[in-house]
Amino acid sequence: METRGILALGAIILFILVASNFTLTASKYLDFWNANSPAKISITLLEGCDECTSLDSIVASIKSKDVLVKTEQTKDFAKSKEVASDYGVDKLPAVIVEGDTNKLSLSGFRTEGNTLVYESQTAPYVKLPSGDVVGIIEILYIDDSECEICRGLEQIPEYLESEGVYVSTIVTFEHDTAEEIINEYSIEFLPTMIILGDIDAYPSVNQALISISEIVDSALVISALPPYKQISDGQIRGGVDLVYLQDASCTDCYNVELHQVAISNLGIYLSSESDVDVGSVEGQNYVSTYNITAVPTILLMGDLEVYEGFESVWNSVGTIETDGTHVFRNMGAIGDVNYQEI
Repeated sequence: METRGILALGAIILFILVASNFTLTASKYLDFWNANSPAKISITLLEGCDECTSLDSIVASIKSKDVLVKTEQTKDFAKSKEVASDYGVDKLPAVIVEGDTNKLSLSGFRTEGNTLVYESQTAPYVKLPSGDVVGIIEILYIDDSECEICRGLEQIPEYLESEGVYVSTIVTFEHDTAEEIINEYSIEFLPTMIILGDIDAYPSVNQALISISEIVDSALVISALPPYKQISDGQIRGGVDLVYLQDASCTDCYNVELHQVAISNLGIYLSSESDVDVGSVEGQNYVSTYNITAVPTILLMGDLEVYEGFESVWNSVGTIETDGTHVFRNMGAIGDVNYQEI
């Protein structure tokens, strides 16, 4: 009896040890499994406005992770506004991720308790609690089709589109139908573009446009570079004539027409270009009038004063005569070139 009792006690002890070891092993196995299994999550998309930036790419990015999506739902705008306050959301659209969020590392998401929250980071979006849509832009474009040489501003909407700015409307006016707008925004030149709306919702774009605009009643007013039409008197400003003054007998002199590239790169509009030989009557007149001592050279005549900053550039390479003619004189500025002294 004693022997059988001892054997029974040993069996019980062995059972307890085996069971305990199994429990510990199973626990470790489950811990390992849970740590390495896909994150079980639920995704809720809170809708914004029709114009709002889509967050489909954010949802797709979540699904590309090691996840098991148990449920996925989209709340309409009315319901989204109700749900938003529960997660501290102040911009719509937004994405809510619940479940095994401790297994996830999602860029741009913030933690709200056991929930990961992503709010729209680019305009347009809905601002809560007001429900106002932020980031809608309107453009008024005042043109003058009679000015054939005026520079247009079509590149501005193209730039806005490339930067993701939401432009809802572009309304074009001719000069004779835009008097009220011209007066309201104190417009002096045409073409002119007026940007209305929440352009400051696009910080980098806003900064770029401010550098070329005037701010009038919170609108950005952008006037074209010359040539443009001056409203006060209808004059077309910015036309410039370029004269190449050279010596036909100097066959190894530098190509004076290379100046044209530099002038054009500075944004100068050339109404005309003409070649004048220094030996001609016209050429001799230029030499005596402006005391020219070396050729080839160039003369610029016309409405140069409207090109902001050009005179400071020109002062390093030439002179500005009393009648406004710009004469190139610094041969060293274009490198080691051949020229003819007069």
